Amino acid sequence: MPAHTPTITNASTIENAQSTGGLVLTPDPADRGAPLFYKITNITGGTLFLSDGVTPVPENSFITAAQGLAGLKFTPFPNSSSSGSFKARASLLANDAGLGGSAASAMIGVNVPGQVISPAPFPITIVPDPVITVPIAGTDAAGGDCPSPCKREHSDERDAAGGSGQSGGSKYRYIDVHIDCAR
Repeated sequence: MPAHTPTITNASTIENAQSTGGLVLTPDPADRGAPLFYKITNITGGTLFLSDGVTPVPENSFITAAQGLAGLKFTPFPNSSSSGSFKARASLLANDAGLGGSAASAMIGVNVPGQVISPAPFPITIVPDPVITVPIAGTDAAGGDCPSPCKREHSDERDAAGGSGQSGGSKYRYIDVHIDCAR
């Protein structure tokens, strides 16, 4: 019985920083319980590491299923904001003779700290945490100035006819955002 196609979670990081989550390889249910390895290929945009963040995973190397399930780390090339990627293919042996299924692909988005990634009126700025900050200015329900930061209380999405957005027809939608100012 050949190995089957695994799944891989994607990840993101910021320029010049190693990813901290994602890149978890999960075997196909048909392969659970079998001794399993993954062949890592097509690494682009940076360097891939085991979950310790130190041990490199070279192109065309094999890792164990346990190493894949622990998740991998990705470090983009220095000063590069280009996305990274790699492929993994399951194998019942730690060599090409045991390969089966198709190669699964993972994408790693690389953001630049301080880069504005959306147009006004609500620019989103990537900060090193990486936390996304959305500056909001306006007034509260009583008409007073709303200091930043404001907490989004809830939002409603409706179609042009005022419905829930689930009805057919109009593609025009608007979002009411209600804020609760922290005073």
